[in-house]
Amino acid sequence: AQVPVIFEPRVAVRMLSLLVGAINGESVVRGTSLLADHVGKQVAAADLSVFEDPFRKRGQGSRPFDGEGLPVKANTLFDKGVLTMHLHNLATAKQAGVAPTGHASRGGASIGVGFSNTWLSPSEKSVEDMMKDAGEAFYVTSLMGQGANMITGDYSQGATGFWIRNGELAEPVESMTLGGKLEDMWMAMSAASDLTFYGGMGTPTIQMTGLTIAGA
Repeated sequence: AQVPVIFEPRVAVRMLSLLVGAINGESVVRGTSLLADHVGKQVAAADLSVFEDPFRKRGQGSRPFDGEGLPVKANTLFDKGVLTMHLHNLATAKQAGVAPTGHASRGGASIGVGFSNTWLSPSEKSVEDMMKDAGEAFYVTSLMGQGANMITGDYSQGATGFWIRNGELAEPVESMTLGGKLEDMWMAMSAASDLTFYGGMGTPTIQMTGLTIAGA
């Protein structure tokens, strides 16, 4: 079936990670990101933005400089659905022929690309209203497996949660499979008002349409 899929914030963070992961400079220069040539293009719904603030008070990812000592700044990574930048350290920036963006992440002796205190913009719609407008939908509380091919955009992942009937949570469901294309999912994504942070990332409840749901 194809019905709206609603992800609670704790699970929605994983969906946001896929979007932000697609602009990682390491993937961009290797040609393993479907957003490698999409700067300046509409890649998500026009009423959604993604922000990063390394100076957020008490933020888990707050820092005055990146893993290579370069200064950091607040960024709008996606502005009303338009991709504004890729994330680079010194090495990936040199390979891409652009300036570093202050996103070096140090782990032991290795340096990668990371981000800090990133969140998806909430709307003014309550979760209750989102569910009522959806009517019949799948409310996801847990995801299983990786499930995303960042080159082709193919997405398939196991999920459990609750069925929504008449805009309200009904019976629990498990062993379901979600399938779709990331590009379509991002363009059909909408958010509720309940922005919640988990570590250095935050999202409200999100809804996506166009996903195929299968299960016994």
